[in-house]
Amino acid sequence: MCIRDRQLDRGSETPTQDGRYESNPKESLDFMDFQNQKVFLVPSAKVFWGRGTLVSPHGRKLFADIAALIKTMPNRIVVSEHGLERREEIDEAGLERAWKIMQLMTERHGLDKTRFSISSEATVAREIVRNSGLFASDARNERVLEITVLDRSTYR
Repeated sequence: MCIRDRQLDRGSETPTQDGRYESNPKESLDFMDFQNQKVFLVPSAKVFWGRGTLVSPHGRKLFADIAALIKTMPNRIVVSEHGLERREEIDEAGLERAWKIMQLMTERHGLDKTRFSISSEATVAREIVRNSGLFASDARNERVLEITVLDRSTYR
């Protein structure tokens, strides 16, 4: 059995009556505890094609699941994309990528724009992200996408 076959029988998508596939975010996002965690980190390479802003098929599926979960909560969301090395200049790529994810969530998945903010700064210390296990040992050139669920008391 090849790897691809093993992944298919464990997938989180099941056919509907009309033959289309419907996502099951509770299975595919079981590592994301939206009740207790407030910041979710995803390597940007798993979401975007190359160094651009085009969202990959995997990224679209991931954010369809995240959007389904976010729809169930009233909290505001901050989308941030940045490199693991601190820079003094504004990170244009990070802002463009964060904007793209916000657009995906609002235009494709119908979430309210007023719930979102974007940033190219880290909300989690870069050292923590480097040591999180998301990246190989030499992660200096890696980029990360952060989804931060704000506690209601921070914006009331």
